[in-house]
Amino acid sequence: FSMDDYTLLLSAQTALIVVAFLIFLFTLRVMASFTAVHGNCKFFLMFTAVGQFLLIFSHFWKVVFWFSIDNYDQSVMYASIYFKIAQFMHEFGSFLADCNNFCMIVERIFACRNLRK
Repeated sequence: FSMDDYTLLLSAQTALIVVAFLIFLFTLRVMASFTAVHGNCKFFLMFTAVGQFLLIFSHFWKVVFWFSIDNYDQSVMYASIYFKIAQFMHEFGSFLADCNNFCMIVERIFACRNLRK
C-alpha cells in the first residue's frame, strides 16, 4: 500500500465506525424504551451493548492512533501503551459480547423449557 491508499483505508474505516456508532445509539435507544422485553433479556441486551460499545470505541481509538503514526511504522504502533490498551478493550468487548450472547441463549433455553411444563 502507498500512503495515499493507507489514508483512504483509514478514512473508510472511520466512516464505518461512525455508521456503526449511529446504529448502536439507535439500537440502544430502542432497546431502552421496550417495556415488553423480559427483564433477563433486557439485562443481557444491555450488557451486550457494553461489549459492543467497547468494540466500537476501541476501533475508533485504533484508527485515531493509526492516523497519528508516521509512515505506518508497525514497531512503534505495537510498542505503544495506547495501542495495547485499545487492543485489550477490543478483546474484552468481544469477550463480553460473545459471553452475553451465549448466556442469553442458555437463559432462553431454560425459559422455553419451563414454559412447556
